[in-house]
Amino acid sequence: MDMVKRKKTINDNRRGDLISVEEEFSELADINKRLKRKIFDLYTIFEISVHLNSMLNSDQLLDGMLLTCIGQMGVDGAAIFLANETKNDDPKSTKMPKGFSLKLECTKGINHSDMGLIFYPNRRLYHLLLTRKKPLTFSEVIQAMETRQDEIEKINFLEPALVIPMIMKNRIRGIITLTKKISGAKYNENDFEFLSILSNQLAVVVENSLLHKSEMEATRKLTLAQKQLFDAEKVAALGRLSASIAHEINNPLGIIKNYLLLMKDDIDDNKKVLDKIIIIQEEVNRISRIVSQLLDFYKPHKEEFKRVDIAGMLTKTVDVLKPLFKQSDIDIKLNKFGEKVKVSGSAEQLRQVIVNILINAKEVMPDGGNIEINIDKNYSYLNIEISDDGPGIPQDKIPYLFEPFYTTKGLGKGTGLGLSVSYGIIKNHGGNITVKNNEDKGAKFIISLPLREQE
Repeated sequence: MDMVKRKKTINDNRRGDLISVEEEFSELADINKRLKRKIFDLYTIFEISVHLNSMLNSDQLLDGMLLTCIGQMGVDGAAIFLANETKNDDPKSTKMPKGFSLKLECTKGINHSDMGLIFYPNRRLYHLLLTRKKPLTFSEVIQAMETRQDEIEKINFLEPALVIPMIMKNRIRGIITLTKKISGAKYNENDFEFLSILSNQLAVVVENSLLHKSEMEATRKLTLAQKQLFDAEKVAALGRLSASIAHEINNPLGIIKNYLLLMKDDIDDNKKVLDKIIIIQEEVNRISRIVSQLLDFYKPHKEEFKRVDIAGMLTKTVDVLKPLFKQSDIDIKLNKFGEKVKVSGSAEQLRQVIVNILINAKEVMPDGGNIEINIDKNYSYLNIEISDDGPGIPQDKIPYLFEPFYTTKGLGKGTGLGLSVSYGIIKNHGGNITVKNNEDKGAKFIISLPLREQE
């Protein structure tokens, strides 16, 4: 009997050992499965990061990020908000930066067109996102936002199931929202872990993209500054040469003018000779005007700036020129501006610019045409737009249009100084002047003048 009991005890112990081994084996298999999943997830995240880091275009990058989240999680839609550029003084601080906001930059699979939407999380939600460093369910977001119903409604239309923070250097770079899974399954702990690692990698990708964008912008500004410096040096050299030539020409011109007057006094009855002298006088005066332009180009005449009524100045200028333009079958239309707006400047110099552009437009329309002048306000600038329906300007010539001595009128038909002098006048007024071709036909000159008081 004792022998039977002993055998039974031994068998029970063996069965217990087998069950224990099976449980340990099952637990090891489960751990191995989780490790494999984690390795696969990390490899996937690495591949995604490498791929996204190769995208330099920010729009393409954001699209790629959302498509990645949709594909990996099996959801209908996703959206991404990026943080403003406000930074804490202390990078280790978890305090929400003053004026912190999130701007909707991109959506996928969500029927929504209100891009640029601004979302203002409260301090509690900000702190929760920053300290949890894991996705929050939308119900947790609502609870954290407390009574901020207006802000909750801003992201409610995105149908978010999860809100994932993008954290880098102890600050939130943005958030990603995901809808429910297409399968109807709930998000599990593995999903949370995967999305946490992925979102932080995406924060690095976004930061790199912004740094690249800043570097490109800095390079563009440096290139522009170098070109402006080169142009300024070239213009200064041309100006000094022009002034020297103008000075040398003025002396013999004065002598010629005086002798022409003496010749007119000596010849009383010979009409043919008098007519020829008058023609010579006109050409000499033309040379004087060119010399004057050369001097203006080198050292523009400075006037004390006053408040100028632009609409009034344009009305007077158009009224004076209309009869002359009518003879060439050209109609000038000045569209009235609703309000009286004044800028700081010289009415005479601004009128010179307008007349110059209008005369140029007249010369490119020998068979007649139309000129239209519009005024509008754009933020802190007043814009004067002068359009014609002439042949337009060849695209390759537009970049050189305001350079001194450059003309599109052909040999002997222009000095190439009118537009460069006009450009200098507008720059002296703190504004800008640009030109482009209209979509249908003709060209458009746009003069922008600051509305603020000139320093």
